[in-house]
Amino acid sequence: MTSPYTDGRRPASVPRGLRALASSAALGAALFIPTAAAGDLEFENVHGGVQHAIHMASDGETGWIAEDGGRIRFSDDGFSTWTFQTTPDTARVQLRGIYFMDDDTTGWAVGDKHTVLYTTNGGTTWTQVASSNLPDWPEEPEDQNLWDVHFIEVEDESEEAQLYGWITGREGVLWLSRDGGLTWESEHNAYTSSPWLGHLFKTEDRYGVWFTDDGAGTYHGYVSGDWAAVMHCEFSATYDSNDPFWDGISYWDVLSVPGSGPVYQPTMEDQPNIELYDVEVDSSGDGFVVGGVGTNCGRAYEISSWTTVTWEQLGVNNPSPVPPPASCPANLTTAGSTLYAMGLVGDGRGLGVGYARNSWRSSTSSTLWESTYQELPSGDPVKPPMYGGTAVNTDYFAVGHFGAIMHSSNATSTTPTWSSLHDTETARPKALEFISASTGWFTGQNGRVDKTTDGGATFTEVYTPGAVLSRSIDFTDANNGVVVGREVGTTDVPFVAYTHAGGDSGEWTEVTDSGDFPDLSAYASMKLDLHEVVMVDADDVWAVGDHGLVLVSDDGGETWADGDGSDDIGTVDLRGAAFLSANAGAVVGASGGAWLTIGSGWVQIPVKKAGGATFTGTLHDVAVRSPDTVIAVGDEGRIFVYVPTAGTVGEFQQVYQASSQSALLTVELRAGDIDVFAAGDEGVFVWYDGSWNEPNSLTSYEITDLALIGDDGALISHAYQLHLFEEVP
Repeated sequence: MTSPYTDGRRPASVPRGLRALASSAALGAALFIPTAAAGDLEFENVHGGVQHAIHMASDGETGWIAEDGGRIRFSDDGFSTWTFQTTPDTARVQLRGIYFMDDDTTGWAVGDKHTVLYTTNGGTTWTQVASSNLPDWPEEPEDQNLWDVHFIEVEDESEEAQLYGWITGREGVLWLSRDGGLTWESEHNAYTSSPWLGHLFKTEDRYGVWFTDDGAGTYHGYVSGDWAAVMHCEFSATYDSNDPFWDGISYWDVLSVPGSGPVYQPTMEDQPNIELYDVEVDSSGDGFVVGGVGTNCGRAYEISSWTTVTWEQLGVNNPSPVPPPASCPANLTTAGSTLYAMGLVGDGRGLGVGYARNSWRSSTSSTLWESTYQELPSGDPVKPPMYGGTAVNTDYFAVGHFGAIMHSSNATSTTPTWSSLHDTETARPKALEFISASTGWFTGQNGRVDKTTDGGATFTEVYTPGAVLSRSIDFTDANNGVVVGREVGTTDVPFVAYTHAGGDSGEWTEVTDSGDFPDLSAYASMKLDLHEVVMVDADDVWAVGDHGLVLVSDDGGETWADGDGSDDIGTVDLRGAAFLSANAGAVVGASGGAWLTIGSGWVQIPVKKAGGATFTGTLHDVAVRSPDTVIAVGDEGRIFVYVPTAGTVGEFQQVYQASSQSALLTVELRAGDIDVFAAGDEGVFVWYDGSWNEPNSLTSYEITDLALIGDDGALISHAYQLHLFEEVP
């Protein structure tokens, strides 16, 4: 075979490289045992995840956001900048509710797996309430979700202030704390004339909770939940030993909601399942409760007065581009998409946000709920939902999916305008690369490259070339990196950009001159995606792509030559590549294609499924840890290991298949360790640390890439988000 390097720039000496792929215990049954275990990894989001709740102080500048991974985001400049507060390692869950007292130091957060956190120093430190101090919960841990938390301050008989709090959650959870959140008791005593109703409201989910002082010595409490349930209680704003409330009996009235028929009959299946997610009422008795049916049939109600404590359904204005969804039940007046959160913005008006970034605002007369959907910016047609929102005077802050933080400074306006304070949905992390536990990059939509220097807690956009589909990014040190993909347009030629200065803003150069590539005229009218780039060192770089395209550079990505000069690979679409040195590596792709090189052409390697049949699906990625360990992953969740055979080229043999049989798209091997990490479609994630594990902590989004961080962590690019997983201590 002739050398694939046509310009004579490579050194004549060829390292031992992959010729050393001899039989080894590292490739035998002693390592790769095809058995599955439950797995003991923990996942937390670090970028672009789900933010469910927000609390802003009265200054409109200081705020906290509760999000997945048990993370609490803090800012004292209106979320122009933020830090992440320290929460216990045992609280790596989706946090769904957060609330602070007016002193801005005492606060609580609640979330999944009956997680309750509290702080007395503004969130500098958070403490988790022990499960022994919470009511018993018969459900499995994954169903023990807490939704909202609210506290009030009450003077006892000695005129000392006491903090009383409530938590709502799944399966009728309504908890009360009398000691500032240190211990909790269950409140299952809604008052109603119907035993059936009493049972219903003890078992259905409860979402929003809100308490307000009416200024006349009485507190009013509200809880909203499934089946259009709105519950109300009232009690003295000072301790009164004659009030049954203070003996632990809270009289919650079940309020009637218009449009739901009589106050529910026992034929539950005949009633629409209206879910009311948030409620807020001011001291004058004006307020709203919002929710919906499914995701597209929104509901909004307004309280009429303290004396009657009833709710009226608001009229709805449905201007283009939000027509009433045809799928909504005929007996419901819709308010566009479901609203998940609302806040009072003054003058008896409210503003809510919800599904598909739907935003709605009540009119001055409080008889109309107007769509402001078209005013809520989004750089992507997906328009992810906004789950949490709060108002401070005329300002409104909303948080939601993909890490979005939105702000309106004129929420009382007929057409509120919005700005993005933190919006990662336009980034769409596609590929990742980390060179240390702190420094890394991802590339995504429009070729965008973002950089982090704090281990993924925050990212800064450093490069956006425009009409580009970026597929892969690699760095060999803190200065030298390359990103590849395809330019989108009439030419559809390969896209390559490089940096020799850390990949910061202004430090990227796109390779646009056709003279910087070998002659690609043979690919005329073909889309040429580069799917993988590998930097062996600061000079030597490989890239592979469609139609058997193999490119090689010896100047850090500035110019490129043909890396398959002998055309050994042919026209098979290539998806993955890995290199042990400048002259020794592996590439894989469609039709079960796998090739190895040791500097003198490419040799095709057979790929065999369990039982010996030839694998003909696509191999999506390959990884090389040492001359003794080469692993490829592909369709049907299959994992293959290269096994040399004396006198032949050897073959890739299947060692494991993921239980979901979804395609594995990426694989990484930690140097100096036995760990194998692979992930792909439908959220499939496979981890080997002596046995095969399939942690099921992720949802069914496509995992496109993963990057190893530190000794026991890795980042996953996962449907607009980045997740960190770490081995449980």
